[in-house]
Amino acid sequence: MLRIDSAARRGRISLSVVASIAIATGVFFLVRQGPESTPADTVAGTKTVAMPTAVSALRLTMNQSLSEPGGWNGEISVSPGRVDLIVDEATGRRFAKNEWSLDDGGAAARSGSKSTRASKRQGRNAVGDNNDRTVLALLSAPMDAQVQVSTNRGDFAFAMSDLRYSAKKSFLGGAVSAVRTVNSVQLTDTPAHEDFPVAATGSDGRVWCAYVAYDVGTPIDRRSTDQGQYESLVARANGDQIRLCSYDGDTWSAPVNVTEGQLDVWRPTVATTAAGTVWIVWAQQVEQNWDLYGRAYNPESTTFGSIQRLTDGPEADINVVSAGRTGSDEVWVAWQSKRAGNFDILAAELVGGGLQNEKR
Repeated sequence: MLRIDSAARRGRISLSVVASIAIATGVFFLVRQGPESTPADTVAGTKTVAMPTAVSALRLTMNQSLSEPGGWNGEISVSPGRVDLIVDEATGRRFAKNEWSLDDGGAAARSGSKSTRASKRQGRNAVGDNNDRTVLALLSAPMDAQVQVSTNRGDFAFAMSDLRYSAKKSFLGGAVSAVRTVNSVQLTDTPAHEDFPVAATGSDGRVWCAYVAYDVGTPIDRRSTDQGQYESLVARANGDQIRLCSYDGDTWSAPVNVTEGQLDVWRPTVATTAAGTVWIVWAQQVEQNWDLYGRAYNPESTTFGSIQRLTDGPEADINVVSAGRTGSDEVWVAWQSKRAGNFDILAAELVGGGLQNEKR
């Protein structure tokens, strides 16, 4: 699963990338691989994802110790607009329509779903301590919309424009706080583990996102392992694949495959040129050695250039980042390279698919 904020697999956390380049001299050469131009291959079973145009996320935090017997319950209304979803952050319980009910450890939820018993926690009687209960409300509403909140402890109202990210606004004598938060939309829904997303904006404003999709391969046969046969524990037909998708301001495209599957790759990076070329660069292990590889994508013809091996040293080249110069066709990459048993930070310009003017 890939979301526009983040994803994680195998204990690794995806991060946004910022390149920092040092100065020195040198030259790197290129080994070409594959055909010169290949039509983009859309990932099977995927589709475009439209981004909501007026979705806001609102977090309401209520102090459980200050509530009346039975916990907090209430409803939210917004004008103009609508309430799409309310979720209890502690349990993941989803509530019907625009109402919610947070029990005090025994009361049933008004939504009709099974009540999840809340553990009784000790703390001070103030918003922000361990007695907090929180609901997340997703609203389809413009920023000038008026929000009305009615609870069993009182009512309050505010405009969405009054709230700021990560800045709480208190109501009902400090018993409730409201904060605007970031909403996320799921972009992928394939059996693969999708992670390490990186993004860059093209000269036309389109956002390009590259990421890794990991296929777990042949599943473990639990019946055989229970009988002491462990052959299925050996990973088979598993591995990584790099994919690419884009956002035009309204819709995320279906992803396309940058590489074949069942590879061993690490943290791709993406950069764009003024001419519109999208460069994807990554580290890949081949024959027990990590090197940098790259591939260019032409959005106009929807074709990829050849996959190119950018480094060929006997030791590891990993952790690559990249950046395109605004208004230019220059793309620079920086990476961690092991030379003579010591890791250095190197940078080079990506010219015509090869690395030139290497700097240490």
